[in-house]
Amino acid sequence: MYVKSLAIYPLKAGEAHAVQEAQVTPEGLAGDRRFVLVDARGTFASQRSLPGLARLHLSVGPSGLTLTWGEKALSVTQASGRLRSVKVWKDEVQAQDWGDEVHRFVSDLAGQDLWLCEALAEAPRHVARAYTGNAEVPYYFADGFPFLVIAEESLLLLNEKLERNGHAPVSMNRFRPNIVIAGWEAHAEDKIQRIRLGQSIELQLAKPCSRCLVTCVEQETGRVGKEPLQTLSSYRRVEGQGVLFGQNAYLLAGAGEILRVGDRVEVLGT
Repeated sequence: MYVKSLAIYPLKAGEAHAVQEAQVTPEGLAGDRRFVLVDARGTFASQRSLPGLARLHLSVGPSGLTLTWGEKALSVTQASGRLRSVKVWKDEVQAQDWGDEVHRFVSDLAGQDLWLCEALAEAPRHVARAYTGNAEVPYYFADGFPFLVIAEESLLLLNEKLERNGHAPVSMNRFRPNIVIAGWEAHAEDKIQRIRLGQSIELQLAKPCSRCLVTCVEQETGRVGKEPLQTLSSYRRVEGQGVLFGQNAYLLAGAGEILRVGDRVEVLGT
């Protein structure tokens, strides 16, 4: 078993960045979901209601950040200095507002008022302790956990079912994982609790990921269809939990280490 691919999502709901390596931190892969767009009430924006966000690319460099949406681009050197309350599900934290110029750029393209905010290192959210053995696990603007892990074989099985029913196969980016592992059986991630990646990185697979309409957003175009959620519902729906695909995870060991595509994966506990 090995790491097939890695991805970070600098902007929650924004375009994925496929990477060959990434530093592992307690909050997730370095740079993952540090930014979020919020409305006037501070509630986070999602592809559920704004599927076009899939095409919004955010990159961070030494001189600031750049936003690119289609042919439109904006570079900004520094944040505004203001703080804004950000609500992600049941959590509310303070975050750094990136200012009026960014607000106008994103709002014009999205068709509604949105503000770009960056997580403060000193104000992370925390995973529900029911899933961490009461340990304090920080993360930023991901839905509920620092990492999302999926077996490549899980997608291959789904695509077999889609094609059998006359539908086009889908890419793994529909599910927005951080770590894709190859060499398992389909949905092996459901049966495994602890894995080692590379020499010393250890993850706890803590909770199945319940899927929503975001899986029906074609990430390259922002177009929305009915699949693959309908097909997934036919064999991956669990009473009281929803439609499950992939496992949420958190870090047990290896903070600061570099995880690379091709690194070996070892099962430590089931």
